[in-house]
Amino acid sequence: MRKSCDCGQAMGLDFRKVIFEGRIEIENVPILQCESCSTYIVLPEVKPHLLSLIGEWRLLEGSRLIHFNEMNEIASLLYDALYASPVTASIEHILEHKKEERINLLLDIYGFAKAKEDGMWMEDITQRLSQLTLFHTARQVSRIK
Repeated sequence: MRKSCDCGQAMGLDFRKVIFEGRIEIENVPILQCESCSTYIVLPEVKPHLLSLIGEWRLLEGSRLIHFNEMNEIASLLYDALYASPVTASIEHILEHKKEERINLLLDIYGFAKAKEDGMWMEDITQRLSQLTLFHTARQVSRIK
């Protein structure tokens, strides 16, 4: 999760509100921000999903307020790790624990959806699990580099 800014300083994790076309407000978008020069970027692991959702929402009429951490598993994990967890361990440890809990919960829900033969629900859970898998893989690769 560590990244260096173009100015050479470390970038830290934060959350921002993104406003698209002046009518779609997206709360709790994880970003990496440089405290030195205030440059920020959307967290690369969530950016494709964010852009995909914006593409869908822009076709809808009217204004919207969306909480991205309710739509994206990675954003949810990071938000919970930073704001909903007591700071008794390192952020990495909290994040790993929350990820395992979330995967177990999603697998349990998947089993229930399968028993109910709810294909749409199963597909949604599969997509959420794949977000967590990609995030896990990206974090493992960044540790090796």
